[in-house]
Amino acid sequence: MKFLSACICLLVVSASAEQITVSELNPAARENTEPYFKGNADAVPMSITQRTYKQTPQGELFTRIYAPASPVPGKKYPCAVFFCGGGWINGSLLQFGKTCEYLVSRGFIAMTPQYRWQKIHGTTPRESAEDAISCIRWVREHAAELQIDPDRILAGGGSAGGHLAAAAATLTEIVSTNDNLAVSCRPNLLALFNPVVNTGPQTPHRELVPDCWQAFSPAHNLHKSMPDSVIFHGLEDSAVPVWTAQAFSAALESGGSASTLYLYPGQNHGFFNAGNGENPYFYDSLFRMGQFLEAAGWMDPVN
Repeated sequence: MKFLSACICLLVVSASAEQITVSELNPAARENTEPYFKGNADAVPMSITQRTYKQTPQGELFTRIYAPASPVPGKKYPCAVFFCGGGWINGSLLQFGKTCEYLVSRGFIAMTPQYRWQKIHGTTPRESAEDAISCIRWVREHAAELQIDPDRILAGGGSAGGHLAAAAATLTEIVSTNDNLAVSCRPNLLALFNPVVNTGPQTPHRELVPDCWQAFSPAHNLHKSMPDSVIFHGLEDSAVPVWTAQAFSAALESGGSASTLYLYPGQNHGFFNAGNGENPYFYDSLFRMGQFLEAAGWMDPVN
């Protein structure tokens, strides 16, 4: 059994794990994040381009890249790679578009990769995980030309996309045969939104990967070099049980990685999505993610 898997299976919650119930949204969250979106006064002019990162039997896969329109010559930017949700069936690369705009204005390069979906490519969740792992490798392998710091790569995502981010940090048996294994697929930080982190017994997702649930489950593949993380989860999530996030965060803390889990009372699955730009939970979670990146030294504090 992999490191700390027993903690997850038995739901052993460490007293030192930082699990915060958000009883009141931060009133300054919108004021401190919205000005950085594209087109606003404080936003950094950006370019949005598309690059192929992988060839598969079902066709090529690309990632949207959000970057400063005029990057500082010679500068290495931290990078955030956000995988959209959709149950590994389909998804929208725009789900984290505003998140990427915000991060570019705060000194990042950000990406939203396509990956293989059942509805479009006729594939299984396993292929989706292979692609996410390949994407992080591709980013690190091409870091120099993209002006990315290979030691400052954050992987994030929501729901199934949160699983893919965590998968890149944990899984070892799921890998594409044409990957350059000399390049690490491990992100340096994680930002997870109602993520599927456990596909083991008593979870609703085991039946989706019956032949490889253990190899597919981040919770069952933790190791001693896990990245620090911030996790957001609704206490009324009907799609991804909240106990899976609680146990995952606690196990990370027990293994020596910093993990902060924000729990939102009354909120169901996908509560954090930007929507039409009026969702206060989007601004609150974005603001707290920014604080996480500031504390990590990846982002300068807001003046």
